[in-house]
Amino acid sequence: MRGFLDRLDFDFSGITKDGSLWEVIQDGNSLKIKDVNCGICGYEGEGDGNVPCGYGKAVNCGYKIDFGGNELSESESWGADSFSGYYKNGVKDGKGIYRFANGTELDGEWENGVLKSGTYKFYFFEDGKKKSYRYTGNFVRNNCKEYLPDSTGKILYDNGDCYEGDILGDWEHLKKNGIGVLTSADGSVSDGYFEDDKFYGAV
Repeated sequence: MRGFLDRLDFDFSGITKDGSLWEVIQDGNSLKIKDVNCGICGYEGEGDGNVPCGYGKAVNCGYKIDFGGNELSESESWGADSFSGYYKNGVKDGKGIYRFANGTELDGEWENGVLKSGTYKFYFFEDGKKKSYRYTGNFVRNNCKEYLPDSTGKILYDNGDCYEGDILGDWEHLKKNGIGVLTSADGSVSDGYFEDDKFYGAV
């Protein structure tokens, strides 16, 4: 299972290189940018010249994959993702909320266009059943520029269990692995060493 992709990284820093692709409307520090080809993709908010700078909302559409990297059929619609938050020099910089076309949200912190930390709710199927968990922590990128969870973080499972500590794996196979604390929905606590999701006792 892959991490989620560079769709998080769409920006407007290059619009001055090919202005023919964009319709740009400026009014003081207010800025509107629209893709002249699709009429949907674009930005509306604060700007510095014709570049987003400050708070605004952007929309990006036309994806053939969903948030987990799975191929979408035409009947499922390619959909549109949106970002509401802060920009600097045309790229995301600061707090913002990225909303995927399927309704999933990522509440994160960006630095120079790169996602650094935040909370992301992930859905997946196991044995034919839909499951989910909410991850809070830092994000790292692999060689394919896919975002993955860092080696430590907090996971809130759909059954009410909460784990905070060392983790290992990608989004679909994220496991408790190392030192951590698991607080079960019934209030019981397992504090110690985990390996491959199994608790081995206190350390």
